[in-house]
Amino acid sequence: MRKIEKIGEYTRTRQPLKTYKQTVADCFDLARLYWKDLLLFNANGVPIKDLTIHEFYEYVKSINYVKDPHRKEHVSRPKILLERANTDHPFDCDDRSILSLSFFHLQNNLFGKEYKTRLAVTGRYTKPKHIYVEFKDESNPESQWTPYDCTYPWNYFGKTLYIPQFKRVFYEENHPVKK
Repeated sequence: MRKIEKIGEYTRTRQPLKTYKQTVADCFDLARLYWKDLLLFNANGVPIKDLTIHEFYEYVKSINYVKDPHRKEHVSRPKILLERANTDHPFDCDDRSILSLSFFHLQNNLFGKEYKTRLAVTGRYTKPKHIYVEFKDESNPESQWTPYDCTYPWNYFGKTLYIPQFKRVFYEENHPVKK
């Protein structure tokens, strides 16, 4: 994970982003290290841990989209994202990916589910512009990789926004563990 700066309870990255692969690494790291943050929050009066994957998707999708400051990649741990949801705090596709990965970690660790996840970095044209989670239920032999892109209000569960010209997928098991 890139160096972070602590400001009170909040953190922000200090180093500039050099490649989209750093965003992928940050998303995996923050979700793996801080998935338990989700246990502190409710969504519409229901503890997040009690939501189905579809309900969590709809909840995250309902949070206002706030793009990162110009030419700065901003990512946060789940606690900060949920505390500052629906404010002017950056909350874009990478932040939603962190929450989504965290939710799948929660499902696997608390409830013994067998969800496998990966991050898809896509671009409508030849450059990377978007990131989202894809998941697969390993307990179901017929399960396929399913898009879990809750970035915009017009997204649909299990669907992608467009057929990308650029697409790279990354798996957490191939990602070096950072502490």
